[in-house]
Amino acid sequence: MRVARDIADNVRLIKDNFTENLLDYASTVKDDMPDQFQAQVDKAQRAGAPIVQRDNRS
Repeated sequence: MRVARDIADNVRLIKDNFTENLLDYASTVKDDMPDQFQAQVDKAQRAGAPIVQRDNRS
């Protein structure tokens, strides 16, 4: 059915635009506030370390 394909295409386009906007925002923050950005990345990596360790054991 063509209608379903049109809806799927539009949903994909919206998702892709949303993702691109998030990446653009992250890039802007990284450029404008590199120290704070790196601190947040480090904090997120420390918080996720137990999950990564568990996944690596499986």
